[in-house]
This record gives sequence, C-alpha cells and structure tokens, in this order.
Amino acid sequence: MPTVKLNLPRYVVPKPQKSGTLHYFQVPKKLRPEGWPATVRLPIKSEERVGGRAEMLAVIRDGDKLNRKLDEERDMARRGVTRGPAEGTLPWLNTSYQTDPDVDFRALAKRTKESYDQAARKILLWSEKIDPPHPHVAQLDWPFIKQFLDVFSDRPHTKRIVRAYLKLLLDHAVDKGVLRENPIPLNRRTRRKNKNQRTLVVWSDALVQSAVDLCDQAGAPSMGTAILIGFDLMQYPDQIIGMRRHQDYLPETGEFQFERNKTGVPVRVNASRRVRARLSKSRTLYLVVNEETGQPWRRRAFNDRFRAIMDSDERTKGVQFGWLRHSGVIESDQAGLTEKQIADIGGWKSTQSVKNILDSHYRIRDPIVANLGQKRREGWRARQERERAKNG
Repeated sequence: MPTVKLNLPRYVVPKPQKSGTLHYFQVPKKLRPEGWPATVRLPIKSEERVGGRAEMLAVIRDGDKLNRKLDEERDMARRGVTRGPAEGTLPWLNTSYQTDPDVDFRALAKRTKESYDQAARKILLWSEKIDPPHPHVAQLDWPFIKQFLDVFSDRPHTKRIVRAYLKLLLDHAVDKGVLRENPIPLNRRTRRKNKNQRTLVVWSDALVQSAVDLCDQAGAPSMGTAILIGFDLMQYPDQIIGMRRHQDYLPETGEFQFERNKTGVPVRVNASRRVRARLSKSRTLYLVVNEETGQPWRRRAFNDRFRAIMDSDERTKGVQFGWLRHSGVIESDQAGLTEKQIADIGGWKSTQSVKNILDSHYRIRDPIVANLGQKRREGWRARQERERAKNG
C-alpha cells in the first residue's frame, strides 16, 4: 500500500529511530532570535507522542505555531522591540497569572496582593540567579524548589506565602499547557495525635499590661503599642507594622479603617482608649516605628526584639505574639460579644472562623462564660417565679 507524504512545516526535521521517527523544530543558528532554543521536541506535550496519525497532526500543529511565533520574534528584532520574558519561565508566568482575566488578580484583597507581590519579587530574584537564568519551569523539580524555600526556614510566615504563590504560578503553568504537573506537593499538615499536648497560653489583660510595661522600660514603646493593637483588634504583626496614620488609623475620630476583602468597602472600628492614648504620643506616619532606626519595623527585626524583651522577665517568658489574636477572641466572647461582632473587629471572612477558634480550644469549660451562663439561667428562673406568682 503506497504511503502518503505529509508536508511538514518549515524547520520541522524528522529523525528516524529504531523505535520510530522523532520530530524536532530546529532553526539555523544565524536565523534564530536571541534566546530562541536550538531544538524543540515535537509534539511539545509528551502525552501526545503516541505515534501514528494523531502524533503527526500534533507535530504539524505545533510546528505551525512555532513558525508563527518565530516570525513575530524576527519582526520584533527588526523593529528594535525588546522581547518580553520567554514563555514558560517564572517571569512570564508571573505576568501571565496577574493579567489573566480568569484569575482577576486586581480583585484580590489589598493585603493579599501586597503579600503576593513581595513573594513574586523573591521568586523572580531566585529565578534570575539560577544558572542559566530564568529556566523553563519544566526544569524545576521539587528538591530544587525545596532548597530555595528552605532559605526562609527562619521566617515561617514568609516561607508559607512564597510557597503558596509559587504553587499558584506553577498551577497556572499547568493550565497554560507549559507544564505537565505541579512539582510542589500538597501541603498536608500532620495532625497531632493528642490535641491536649498543644500548649496555648491566653494573654490576660494583666499579662498584656505587664508586657507593655516591659517594652516601655526597654526603650521600645512602639512594641508595646503593637501588643495593644494586636490584642484589641486581633491582628498579626505583618498587618500591624504596615499600619499608617490617616490611612489605616484616623486620629481625628480615633478609628481604625479596613477594607472588606470582597467589596473593598471601608469598615471602621473604634480604637480603645488606651490605644488612642498611646497613638496620641507620636506623629509618625507609621503607627509603630523601630526606635533604633526611625524606620518601620521589618518582620524579622520585630520578632527578634519582641522575643528578647518578653524572655527578659519570668512573667512573659515564652509568650507568643500570635496568641494575642486568639486571646482577643476569648476576651470578646467573655464580654458577651456575638460571633458576628468578633469577626467584624478581627477581620475574619465568616463567623465560622471565630466559632472554630472558640469551640476547638477555649469555649468548652470556660469558667467565666459558664458562670455568666449560670447567672443568666438564675435570672431566667427568677423571672419565671415572679410570673407564676403574679398569675396566682
């Protein structure tokens, strides 16, 4: 039976092998634009290398696509237009991800975008330092990526954000067909066999005041201010050290101002009297400023200074700043605030998050809440007795 010869696209070269014919897209060196690869195996997707007519159709399709791209590159070179990042590299993925209408990066919450942009700068700097710079993401395996992430082991929060954003970029690469599968494994946290072994210290109001006094004595009043804000507004250090006067805090009204995650509508929360008093003593743009540098705190410097001050006194030794967030939830619950009110102050997306914190760790067998409940029951019984006596 006679064979039918297919017309292969320009620069597509067949190379017969014992196992079958392989096809490559090869452009002569003198005709290749800067950065253009010497050889590209076709079809580009390995799963389409199945032999027969299906593979040939995929070879022709990919060959035509590469020829169109090659002509565009040559035209740009003739006009002196600088070529953007090579497809499949991390700079290309970062731009593609943030401009993809399906992602709608601009609709993300302000702080989320800021965190992702900071992570992107670290990732692109790493990509630039790889030899050769900015390789195709298909060349990045998990051990190599893990080595990069381990650089941030002393900064767990930064490591988590960088890993999360890098995983988003590589998921985007899979969606765009430039990567077969994401090399970053799912981050499954191991559960503790005995939850009672987890030590959680609740910051009492007295402990908060002791910590603030220690900061003042150590010449770091901004650290004390950060503790008070963390306790009252149930915020993390990353959020607090970036707060600015007249933007996040309005001194004219004594209110903190936040944006709703989805709508961007500003929400205002009254500052407590002690926080207002602290903030009235300074006029700096940032609410908390490193006294040694006169500049906003860096997260690592903030953590180191906090740990040194707290460990200098037996009353506060070992306490964690992150516990302030949960401690604020507990105090609010004990004060009788609803879960909706607590969520609005702390910025949780739903009341379920607040309920999980209380139910998982604190609310069960809380003596203050229990006694308040008993008093309310006694009051209810007394009202019932009066009602029965009134009706004879």
